Amino acid sequence: MKKIMFVCHGNICRSPMAEFIMKEIVRKAQCCTEVHIESSATSSEEIGNGIYHPAEYTLSQHGIPCSGHRARRFTIEGAHVVAVLEKESHYGGMARNYHRCIEAFGIPIRYRCSISKIHGESRICGVTVLDLESGKTNYLPCQTLVTAIGLIPERGPVRGLGNPEWLYFTGNCDHVHEMVDSAVSDAAETGRTLAKILTG
Repeated sequence: MKKIMFVCHGNICRSPMAEFIMKEIVRKAQCCTEVHIESSATSSEEIGNGIYHPAEYTLSQHGIPCSGHRARRFTIEGAHVVAVLEKESHYGGMARNYHRCIEAFGIPIRYRCSISKIHGESRICGVTVLDLESGKTNYLPCQTLVTAIGLIPERGPVRGLGNPEWLYFTGNCDHVHEMVDSAVSDAAETGRTLAKILTG
């Protein structure tokens, strides 16, 4: 059984759209019993709320049902977060996210550092962490890497990797979306690509 979790801030717009688009793709591929798809939030303020009305309308225009959705928060089960790496000398995100995510889950955070290299062949096995103050590096083993890079596409750490099967770019990580319609199209294309991979 393959498991996919889409995550965004509130679980009322982006991640549920990705969830229901992916479910529709999997349904059409007739492999619903092989893939389990969910979505969740990193924050708690929208918990219990339904999907954002414009998102629901957009999905309905494509014939994709999303009834019954209620926002819920992502919980870490059976996983260990090694670290959050921050290139600034202070936390760069929203204060509420620091308290509700970093502190709530007891996740270690390292400041003034960045990832200079990603290691792995059939899948990621670790990263090289660069200390931006001293210039020293150290190897950090991990099985998954999640990046938040803002609105400016940046692929520096993955240069030289070629095109490994486990590496995917989507959203602003790939290129800046000026309109939400293109972001939705990009999400749909990502879903179709993942569906092909999951179904062989």
